Amino acid sequence: MLLNQSALRLSILTAAEPVTKTIGKIHSPFSHKEVRAIHYRAAHQVLIPGTVLTTRTNGEFSNLVIPGYWSHAAIYAGGDSVVEAVGKGVVETDLIDFMLSKDHIAGFVPLFATHEQMAAAARWAMAQKGLPYDYCLTMALRAFYCSKLGYMAYLNSVPDCPWKLRKTWDVETVTPDDYAKATKLWRKVLDTKSSLVTA
Repeated sequence: MLLNQSALRLSILTAAEPVTKTIGKIHSPFSHKEVRAIHYRAAHQVLIPGTVLTTRTNGEFSNLVIPGYWSHAAIYAGGDSVVEAVGKGVVETDLIDFMLSKDHIAGFVPLFATHEQMAAAARWAMAQKGLPYDYCLTMALRAFYCSKLGYMAYLNSVPDCPWKLRKTWDVETVTPDDYAKATKLWRKVLDTKSSLVTA
């Protein structure tokens, strides 16, 4: 019996999981970080709980396999906390450590959510701490890849959430670039490569 396309893709991704974990940690020895303390101070002026942070780290091998410019997404949870899905699962990261390990960061707030709903999304994401990383890019609730964490947080916190999945790699999913491209749904409030800092 022939496997259908989705089952075949799932089999390949599952088999490749050990390799994917290793590849995600490979960096070019010639890369250096471009985000500085001044960007951290600027971020504190505009970030509110629930802001989605998209990032790019130059020299990461994963940049070659993740479609689009942005290669990671996380959620600002308030104070100095960021919640993100990384190789070891959903974790809470210190904001300054998160920022100073990147080359480019943008912050996006949803136009379809109130500040209270954004805070609820941040709390929902934080409640997933300890759950595993989803290497198979599914929509199952018990594992998360980086951009899926933000998607599910808003889906579970905003009634009639208009944020929809798109087809990537022939599967319904969400990528970090999707946040930047959906300009009718997300407003950019921070960009470390420009002077953009808006309240």
